[in-house]
Parts: sequence; C-alpha cells; structure tokens
Amino acid sequence: MIGMGWWLGALAHAGDASLHGDIKTFFVASFPSGLDNTGQGIADFRLKAEASAGKHWDFLAHHAVTTFNVPPGVGLAGTASGVGLQAPEFVDLTWEADAGPGLTIRGRTDRLSVKYSRSGLDVTLGRQPVTFGSGLVFTPMDIVNPFSAAVIDTEYKPGVDALRIDGYIGTAGRITGVAAWAGPFIHGDEPIPFVDNTILALNASTTVGVTDLIGLVASVRGEPVFGAGFVSAIGPVGIHGDVTLTLPPEGALEEDPFVRAVVGADWRPTPTTTLTAEAYYQGFGSNDPGEYLAIFLGPRFARGEVWQVGRTYASLAVNQEVTSLINANVALVGNLGDPSMLVSAGLSWSVANNATLAAGLYAGVGAQPDFMSDTIFQSEFGTYPPAGFLSVRTYF
Repeated sequence: MIGMGWWLGALAHAGDASLHGDIKTFFVASFPSGLDNTGQGIADFRLKAEASAGKHWDFLAHHAVTTFNVPPGVGLAGTASGVGLQAPEFVDLTWEADAGPGLTIRGRTDRLSVKYSRSGLDVTLGRQPVTFGSGLVFTPMDIVNPFSAAVIDTEYKPGVDALRIDGYIGTAGRITGVAAWAGPFIHGDEPIPFVDNTILALNASTTVGVTDLIGLVASVRGEPVFGAGFVSAIGPVGIHGDVTLTLPPEGALEEDPFVRAVVGADWRPTPTTTLTAEAYYQGFGSNDPGEYLAIFLGPRFARGEVWQVGRTYASLAVNQEVTSLINANVALVGNLGDPSMLVSAGLSWSVANNATLAAGLYAGVGAQPDFMSDTIFQSEFGTYPPAGFLSVRTYF
C-alpha cells in the first residue's frame, strides 16, 4: 500500500487529477471428468489515480486488492478469471494478508508510472503494461506477459517495471524502445543471470497507404528475437499478421531457431456482427501429444511466454450485438495437430451505465489425459474440463 499512499498524497497537491476505480466479482466452476467439481469465488477492487503537472508530466497509479478462496486458476482448471494476475516485480509492491488457509487477500500496485512528454517524444518510467504486435488470440510478437486464450477478463494486462521511450516521426512513423524487468526466474538448479532477467525491445512502425508496417528487434532474457508485422484492409475485411524468429541460446530445450507466425482477418457482415479468424504456426511446438509434457514443463511455459504446446492452430470468433445493451460471443480455438479445440461462449448485459453482468462457458474438446499410459497427454485441449463463470463489474 506504500506506493499507492504516496500517489494519493501527490494527487492532493496536483492541479489536474482524478480518482476512480472498479469492482469485479467472479464465480467460476469447473467439472472435470472423474474428479471432484471445483468452485472459486473472486472479488477484485481496483483504485485508479491519474494526475498531470503542467504540459509535460503525467502520473498514473492503480492499486488492486483481490480476494479468492483457492489459489488463482484452480477454479477453472486450465483457464483463469484474469483478475489478480501477477507479473515479475523489480520493486516489490505486492502484499498478502494472513487470512487463514481457506482465503487469500492480496494487494498489488499494478500501475505506477510517470510520463514526460515533449513534441514528438514520450518517456514513461515505472510499472506499466507493455504490448507489441497485432495478433488477437495468437500473439507471437507480444513478448511481455501475453494473455492466454482461456483468460476470461483481459481488461487489465499486468504491469511490469519498465522504461519506455516513444518517438514519433512525421505523421505516421513511430519508434518505441522498452527495457522491462522479466525475472528473476529459476528453472533447474541455477538462477538465470541478472542480464537475462530483462527484456529489451525496439519496435518501429510506419504507414504506407492503408497498411501499417511493423518491425521488432528484441532480446528476451538474452535470447535474440526478430519480428515483422502488418495491419491493413482488403475492401471491408481487415487483415493483420505477425511473424517472429527466435534464436535459442546454447543448452535451450529448442535446439534450432524457430518461427512463430499468425495471420488473421476481421469482417463485419452486418453493423451488429463481427467475425474474426486467425491461423497460427509455432515452430517449437509439436504435433505429437507424447512430446507435450516436456513443453509443459519447459521454461517458456513456466514463464508464461506461451500458452500453446502444439504447432498449428486456427481460431474463429463471432461477436453479436443482440440489443444495444446485450452482446453475445462464441469462439473456437483449435489445435489442428491433435486434433482438439477450446470452445467458449459468453453473454454480457449492460445493466446500468456503470455496471455489467456477464456469464459464459468454456469446454475442451478432444482426447482426455490417460494417467495409466506412458503418454499422459492425448490432446492439448482435452485437458481442459468444462467450466463456467458469472461476473458482475461496477465502475465508479
């Protein structure tokens, strides 16, 4: 709470400041075959403070307090509500109350940054979200804490401690440099050296006609990554794509350089209907379920860099505005090599100007794990049991 208290004191002396927030409650449950059903109740309170000083300085702080009755993620057994997500901290701004074995109360300062702006230049220092690339479900260029497709609420990406510099060139050019803390991470007997606990990235974009062109050069924990992407349109259809080349260091699980690539399209056949589709290739993944366990237990999965273990994927999502207050969505994410898929459906209702009620279902379709077999995993999404959620969100 120390960081948030400092910012609240600063707000009291700021000429242009605001204080607001939101409250979210979730109930999630899963129904695994042959095992006991599980349920999880989650409440999340986020206080958000913003202030500016003169023409050049802006300040931002979020502090989130989350309560849950079991460790995050257990309630959905493969998916997560999305609230209370953690990220590595260079400065420890997380606390946890001693609430007994059946309840966890955790607080985290999830945003804490100061931004200095001049003509054509923004410099932001502190805890902030960092996102690169145009992929929606599959995000090979998003090298800092990407979301899983099974995360329900992606409103707030966990902030990381970083220095970010954005330079703007002309009317369409931008160059972004980021140095972000990514560790520490220990895998095996020895901790990774300090220099390999950081992510350094240089991202640039420009516009040619109706097409945005994107380039990326990065060092992810000392591992070189090169990327390129685009966002454009063909008539009424929007298209996008990202590709990255990763050069694994000596001794890595992946012996050879590998490519990750996504291409996608979105189309609105009616003013109230949106269709989105993507195809994805993951070079270090496998089409053999017998090799999944090694990937699941590998450092990339443990660090949250990836959430897939297969090689080829496709997704399709439909969002339908039922009325001006009600939206429905259905999404399919498929591993083409198993084959298996994750199916989700949801409904959201704006019950008031500042409140939303949402409900949804998730289910994995595919061969389920066989714990009596040498090959435990028979498919990827077959490991995801049916699950459901109900949430209420209020903003003030």
